[in-house]
Amino acid sequence: MHGKLVDNKVLMDFDESDLHQMGYGRIKKDEKEQSGKNQKGQLKQNQQLELSLEEAVYLMDRNTISVSIGEQPLDFKNLFIEASRRIPDFEALYITYKDLRGRGYFVQPSKFGFRLYPRGGKPGKTPASFYVFVAPEMMLVPVADITAMLDTVINIRKKLMTAIVDEEGDITFYEITDVTMKGERAPPCDITASATFLNDRCIVWDEEDADKFHTYSLGKMVDDTRLQLSLVEAGYLLKKGLITITTPIQTTSTPDDRERELEIDINGLNALCSGIDPDFPHKFSAYCDLMDSGMVPKTGFKFGSHFRVYEGGDLNHSRFLVHAITANHTFVLQVLSRAVRLANSVHKEMVFAVVDGGNVRYVSINRAKP
Repeated sequence: MHGKLVDNKVLMDFDESDLHQMGYGRIKKDEKEQSGKNQKGQLKQNQQLELSLEEAVYLMDRNTISVSIGEQPLDFKNLFIEASRRIPDFEALYITYKDLRGRGYFVQPSKFGFRLYPRGGKPGKTPASFYVFVAPEMMLVPVADITAMLDTVINIRKKLMTAIVDEEGDITFYEITDVTMKGERAPPCDITASATFLNDRCIVWDEEDADKFHTYSLGKMVDDTRLQLSLVEAGYLLKKGLITITTPIQTTSTPDDRERELEIDINGLNALCSGIDPDFPHKFSAYCDLMDSGMVPKTGFKFGSHFRVYEGGDLNHSRFLVHAITANHTFVLQVLSRAVRLANSVHKEMVFAVVDGGNVRYVSINRAKP
């Protein structure tokens, strides 16, 4: 079987129709419109089969086809080099295509990688189940690209998977989904308390107020009577009007120095906290949204994320690790891999809270096996 390399495709003559029956290639559109199919659904003799370069290289590696440019025949090496010149990140695409084909799946090119058909399914008979986005390890991936791909596949009722190809040619697959965060815990209400802002946390001094907040899984008791609140917890309570926050300021420099306290509003607290923690603005937005959704977010520092998140009932095991990012965030794939690996190793789901103005979108990225 012989084909000719034209632009980013390899065109096969009519007698290569068996390849199409095996899930390779697509009928060249203009020819299809002119000729159609015969009664058995086979290609007519004046049609052509259009192979992607991943398909062509794969078939040449299996000694199924030969390829030429014009009258010049190409061996495997020269076809691979030519494909790499014409297709960005071709090596990663080919490695992924070969891997999925080797697992017994039918695979077709798509706008941003491949369409993956369910086991036992094939093009023309079964809808694709996944779209697979392929990225080499060193690629920087904007979260905006991920959410755009996610929107695309959701609109056509498919699922999204990414295949990350490392520098040794090994592939790690991740499934990417939208997550709706909805818990069982009612947010705190009907409390009026006061706290003091000290360095990077706030202290509730009154024992009764401390107990009330602690029943909502807020803060941590410093001792039997006093409660320590994190910056996002304090900010949330201040935003809801459930707490007043003051900070001590010095009024004189005389030997009998005395301090008075200055009350901080939500804007002042945001400014103070952003100076302490550059991630505070989007971290705070995600925290408030989680709390309003009935979830129980607590620090995720031990797991390398902003929050470990409980669904509100059982607080013995958190289901999610949530890390807040901005809508213009760009993923470094090694960092992404580390976060997901850690989350999955402790039986949690890795979720990124994408903060865009007043909106928070939760995107789950976790290991998958095709």
